[in-house]
Amino acid sequence: MLEPRVLDFFETVCETRTDDCLLIAVSGGPDSVALLHSLLAVRDTLGARLEVGHLDHSLRGQDGEADAEFVSDLCKQEGLTLHRRRVNIPRLWEEQGGSIEALARRERYAFLEEARGVAGARWIVTGHNANDQVETFLMNLLRGAGPRGMGAMLRVGPGPMCRPLLGTWRSEILEYLEARREPYCNDSTNQDLSRTRNWVRHRLVPFLESEMGIPVLEILARESQIMNEVDGFMTQEAERFLEAAKIGDSSESNAVRVEIAKLDGLHPALKRAVLREAVQDAAGHLQEISWSHIDTLLDLMQKDEGRGSIDLPGSLAARREYTALVIGPASAATIPVPPEPSPPLDLSAPGEAKWGRVKVRWTTGAPSTLNPEAWARDSNRSAFDLTGVTAPVYLRGIRPGDRMEPLGMDGSQKISDLLINRKVPRHLRTRVPVMCDNGGSEGGERILWVVGQRRSRQATVRLETAQVVFFEAETIL
Repeated sequence: MLEPRVLDFFETVCETRTDDCLLIAVSGGPDSVALLHSLLAVRDTLGARLEVGHLDHSLRGQDGEADAEFVSDLCKQEGLTLHRRRVNIPRLWEEQGGSIEALARRERYAFLEEARGVAGARWIVTGHNANDQVETFLMNLLRGAGPRGMGAMLRVGPGPMCRPLLGTWRSEILEYLEARREPYCNDSTNQDLSRTRNWVRHRLVPFLESEMGIPVLEILARESQIMNEVDGFMTQEAERFLEAAKIGDSSESNAVRVEIAKLDGLHPALKRAVLREAVQDAAGHLQEISWSHIDTLLDLMQKDEGRGSIDLPGSLAARREYTALVIGPASAATIPVPPEPSPPLDLSAPGEAKWGRVKVRWTTGAPSTLNPEAWARDSNRSAFDLTGVTAPVYLRGIRPGDRMEPLGMDGSQKISDLLINRKVPRHLRTRVPVMCDNGGSEGGERILWVVGQRRSRQATVRLETAQVVFFEAETIL
């Protein structure tokens, strides 16, 4: 039974307080469906509120839509709030390039983080299991990812992520669902052997089990845990040496400059770990960075000539400047990562919320208390009919493909086009928040206001409006 393990996890490993909200990532597949049912079974004991997040990546056509409907029906059956979105990953991939799997993963976690903010959830709960752990270990081993890549997924972290089924095998999950006669969705693309994970799952792992005659899965899972401990120690030491070797330079706020002499004498393994931390500092992640890239950086740092440069994945570059190694964005313009979405705004009383460098204040009242028409002429102020706004209301960063129905225009407009027309520099656009509510189609997200730029034609103040919510922003860009 999964329930005792899940209950123990949230009581001892990932402590949950009464009235905490858990956002459960549910794809419709067996792992996430089993996770949801096990949490429903222990919900009263935990005293937690459960909400569900589901993202359709637009990669599987009607099958993906059917999975979304399955999850929607399941949430209705159990009386759970569903946060649901569809993202056109193929279109984003055409625009951005790179790995489509990495792009889908990035969009999925960005969506879950936003949904967590809207739900007010403490944890994002995923259905990763022990088989996923072993498959990831083998994939990263073949990719040359080094100790970190071969390390186990964490039961808790990074951030609010938690994985209560990480010690549970897929066979146990399927037995649990069969015993309860619970339906779930089967993803036909999991049989596509052109995808590395599927080849590892259906070809490599069965071959190792049949040829080795030993419990391969258990051994690899244990090795993954050991690599976690090795990587933890190396990371701790690397962070200490990197901090001592960093050179401050305000002209490149998104670049990391390392004084090469400070790393002389270090063991090569520790040098590699320091360079890996430098790349993570510069990029904010290590996606698509393999150990071969770190070795290339090491060669650049140790070459006799005092100059040189290399390109790295993810629009990164590194260059040697005599006594320093500089790692940062390949383009001249540095583009900061947008902040996390704000918590839901409580419009029942005056208040304020901060998002990045922007502070938004609000108050409510009758139209006669303030002049909504005057507010409409100022891009840093906006007024809405309170009854036309659907909670939750929150601030978030701009996402690719975002659209709004601007006041005074027919149809909709891409936010990116709006900012181009308003001559907002590209490297400043991640600092522009949008204000959203849940008044879109099928109770989905809707953009009310591109803060400091333009408002939508939604919830406009009319003669019959009784209550108005007035927003004012400061420190725009």
